[in-house]
Amino acid sequence: MHERFLIYNASAGSGKTFQLVRNYLKRCLSTKDAKRFMHILAITFTKKAAGEMKVRLIKQLKLLKSYPDIEAGDRAYAEELAAELAIDPIELKHRASAALSGILHHYAAFNVSTIDSFTNRLIRSFSKDLNINGHFQVELDNDRILEEAVDRLLDELEEEGPFTEVLRRYIRQQLDDESAFDSRRLLINRGKELFQERAFPYLEALKELDPETLLNIEAALRGRLNQLRGSFQKEASDFLQRCEELDLAGEDFRRGGLYSWVQAISQADFKPFNKTQIETFEEKGPEHIPSTKGKKKPALNDANILQDLYERAKKIKDLEEGSFEEYWILDRVLKGIHALALLGEIEVRIDQIKEESGRMPIGDFNKIISKELREQPAPFLYERLGDRFQDFFIDEFQDTSRLQWENLLPLLNNALASEGSSTMIVGDAKQSIYRFRGGDLQLFVDLFSDKDASNKVAGRELYQRKVVPMEHNWRSRSGLVDFNNRFFETLSAELPNAEYREIYKQGKQVPAKAEGGYISLELLDNRPSPEMEDEALLNRINDLLQAGYRQRDICLLSRSNKTGRRAAKFLLEQEANLDLAPGEALQILSADSLLIGASAEVQAIISFLEMSEFPKDKERRRAWLALFAERFCPFGQDPHDFRKAWSEKNLKEIGEGLNSLFGSFDFDQWQAQELLEKCYQLMQLFEMPWQNDPYLQFFLDQIQEYQSHSRPVTAEFLQWWQETGSEKSLSIPEDTNAIQVMSVHKAKGLEFPVVIYLSAYGALQSGGGSTNPRAWVDLDPDSFGLSFSFIDLVKPPIPEFQPQYTAWYEEELSRIMMDNLNIYYVAFTRAEQELHIISQMPSKTGNQQSFESFLSRYFEAEEPGIYEIGSRQGPVKEEAEQFGFEPQSFKALPWMEKLELISNVPRHWQHDKLADARWGTKMHQLLAQIRKSSDLDQVLKRAQNESWLDEEDLIQLKPQLNNLLNHKDLAELYHPDGRVYNERSLLVPGQGKRIPDRLVSLNDRWYLADYKTGVELAAHQQQLQDYAQLLKEAGIELQKAVLIYLGEELKVVKLKL
Repeated sequence: MHERFLIYNASAGSGKTFQLVRNYLKRCLSTKDAKRFMHILAITFTKKAAGEMKVRLIKQLKLLKSYPDIEAGDRAYAEELAAELAIDPIELKHRASAALSGILHHYAAFNVSTIDSFTNRLIRSFSKDLNINGHFQVELDNDRILEEAVDRLLDELEEEGPFTEVLRRYIRQQLDDESAFDSRRLLINRGKELFQERAFPYLEALKELDPETLLNIEAALRGRLNQLRGSFQKEASDFLQRCEELDLAGEDFRRGGLYSWVQAISQADFKPFNKTQIETFEEKGPEHIPSTKGKKKPALNDANILQDLYERAKKIKDLEEGSFEEYWILDRVLKGIHALALLGEIEVRIDQIKEESGRMPIGDFNKIISKELREQPAPFLYERLGDRFQDFFIDEFQDTSRLQWENLLPLLNNALASEGSSTMIVGDAKQSIYRFRGGDLQLFVDLFSDKDASNKVAGRELYQRKVVPMEHNWRSRSGLVDFNNRFFETLSAELPNAEYREIYKQGKQVPAKAEGGYISLELLDNRPSPEMEDEALLNRINDLLQAGYRQRDICLLSRSNKTGRRAAKFLLEQEANLDLAPGEALQILSADSLLIGASAEVQAIISFLEMSEFPKDKERRRAWLALFAERFCPFGQDPHDFRKAWSEKNLKEIGEGLNSLFGSFDFDQWQAQELLEKCYQLMQLFEMPWQNDPYLQFFLDQIQEYQSHSRPVTAEFLQWWQETGSEKSLSIPEDTNAIQVMSVHKAKGLEFPVVIYLSAYGALQSGGGSTNPRAWVDLDPDSFGLSFSFIDLVKPPIPEFQPQYTAWYEEELSRIMMDNLNIYYVAFTRAEQELHIISQMPSKTGNQQSFESFLSRYFEAEEPGIYEIGSRQGPVKEEAEQFGFEPQSFKALPWMEKLELISNVPRHWQHDKLADARWGTKMHQLLAQIRKSSDLDQVLKRAQNESWLDEEDLIQLKPQLNNLLNHKDLAELYHPDGRVYNERSLLVPGQGKRIPDRLVSLNDRWYLADYKTGVELAAHQQQLQDYAQLLKEAGIELQKAVLIYLGEELKVVKLKL
């Protein structure tokens, strides 16, 4: 009998994917039903992981199908799997063959996906039941919708009003805190919290807190704060006044402590007694007040005066002890109250945008399902899915959010209530590094420690869970495994949470690979210069290359992209100093090298758009001219003179200059076109190899994707580009021979022969940024006027007086420290053969909980230098492989043809000799580029150069195009003096775009043409009539409108106007 609920506690390199695939196959092949796979749902954390799992499953099924004609190891695997299923291996072979065939024929039912993909499908399937527009668009870029909301909010800003006052106070506070002044950027940064799962429970209530209400609450809270401050200051002032009357000063009090403390409170500098001061004060009483000098003064030898001073001080202490937590929380809430009001207003605008545009941020999926599950007594969503899925596989469970888990539970429980179903969960609390995306490691901890009670209903256990520890490490050599076991168990002793300490104590692994493994730690001087870190990296890379490692064997890991970016830039600058093989070029794959904004061609297009959109901006013009001169300065001409000559031109003159350089460029016409058209024409104008350049292809894709959600306004696009678009990245082949540079988060799930961890230093208590951690906290509405708030958590001055606030702070601190430890664990466990750590000497007076302190103590390092553990075996020899790739020529039709293909093209086109639908699109594309008859030869030549028009096409199409351009009834449409608008969009409110093929203005008269192929249809005339009506409504009266039927025999049909 199979286990119903398996939980695999899988440390790094323990073979969890192998187990997932094996268990999936056991369920998939448990019966002769070829469609058994349709009843299995496998959920992974990333699309890449889902794709890899699908590939592994299909590969294994193909192997099983080929039994027994497979290698010995694969035969043993097949026979072992057959034995577990209690069937003959030949029967297993037949089942695998049937399952593979079923998957390939019903691939859409092969349910291996991310949880977001699954919830997306679920919501679309039940959109009608959920009262959701089934045609919603998934918004993957939260920043885009957030920026729109902030812009809308600022556009609605009035000169005076509650919101204006809130914003004014918020900005003033940020300036007081020395924050940079950019109100839009401040609002966007703060608004990102709205997309965090931890904020979801508060969003509805937040929208109800309008600015005016919060201003009233602020006034009340500030009044209470001032009242508390006043009571503290009054008692302190009375104490100091009494001291003045007695001619006493700070030096008369023991160590000046009591006097300076009271003096600080009188100045509203609230510094409570520390624990030692409190104990001393209370235990030793009045006699402990005077200093040696003070005892010489008569007043401090009077027992009554000492008692009076003691009572006054004790009153202040008791007042502070009883009210300081309220005072401290009030201060925190007031510092965050303006941000709270702004968040509410931004959330209202986000809802408006979602409603108007039909967009849904991906994070909304789980909110919608959660809301439905709360409101429905019997969750019909899952009832209707329950019979479909019988087995569940959930990978990377430690990165699952609480809301995701709560949404999946009814589905799992519904299935597991039936016999024959199963669930398998795989995770590792030590690799939970996505808390900033909602990942909650406590979920997995509670599951494997059996604290989670989700399998118990009314005291009755629905099913039992079995925890399977995966103790072996199949990735790293034994020396690396032993090092990580010892190092992280030692380091985890610093964690304040006992449960987290136990995770690392129990998570030690058993090496399963060969002996060996090498670890080096290079400690630089404390606070090393960037040059010192760069030199250490260069030496390490050269050392590895000399040892025989290839570039692709090496991965540079860092916590921040900024560190990796600097390292990649440095290595590229130092290529000549690297010990590369003769003829070998340095290749770096990093987040930056794959950024679309890193492309010189893309930069040239963007800079031209900026220059044309902001012609008076000298900086933008200089940026474009620098790129333009570098590429197009004529041979023999000084680039400086070239730039100077062009810098003095106005936009019209620049257009004329481009026309003289390249020909066929009308600046006014170009500027009137839509964004995508502009960029494509620039690529053609500047002769950019867009068919073969993945950056340019990706750039066009990004523009198209942007226009599907936003207005195609160039200025708005340029703003989006600066803030978001330029950070988009390409994907690359995995076998490229290049040094990889990535963040630890990107490296999760990957492995490399050699890992170099950069800048391995910093406090374990730090959240990785310069700001204090923030948290949503529940409040007593009677005391604070609010039931919740979003506050900055700074270290509590005296925990004994602040139990509630201290609990908030320590809970967040514990999570931050676990986050940091997990990041180091993930980084160190990526290495297969060698791990190199570059750090710094710890400060002698600094934080003893810094990572560099732990490293130096573990390696027993007392001075800068290189410290080693283990021995080097060198790279593992593999069969020679060819790395890198040669991009194939990408034969693509320009964008206009792609748009034409998307439209509802009739499938009944008929051409005697050209009976091919592609013929029509080629004709359309050529005509879209022709403005006057004399353009024909140039357009045809360009099409041939771009490889989408061959010689045979030319022979067939050129005579037809000549007939068209010289037709007596079409002279006005192709007149050399006409102003041409090819495929220009007409916006129809509420209905999208209409795109007539050709519109021409000649001598203040307008002419319209639309190209057709095949037989005449009444719908064609109706379409042309619609265009004419739209133009009339726009103030354009047509002189002539014609349908042009293309083919060997040209036919022109005039529309009666």
